[in-house]
Amino acid sequence: MGEELLGIIPVKEDLGVVERFKIEKILYEKFKDDAIKVYLSIDSKKNAEEIKTETEIPEAKFLEMLDFMEKSKLIQLKTIFEIEVNKKDKR
Repeated sequence: MGEELLGIIPVKEDLGVVERFKIEKILYEKFKDDAIKVYLSIDSKKNAEEIKTETEIPEAKFLEMLDFMEKSKLIQLKTIFEIEVNKKDKR
């Protein structure tokens, strides 16, 4: 499964303090501190495997958190291919 995570990049918007606090509150209520670690580690550059390794979260729990964040529209999960295509389109 880790190989699949290499090609996925979690992307989040830059938010203000209040919006970020609301998101962190939602994540804390659902997953406690682990989800906050994951959310704060998302920089829209690191792939999911790097974030999982950095936060030391077990893979099943990590995937559950990413799925929740995506379904709640807190992040977007993009493939490296999607990001490269978007970069070319902006040029």
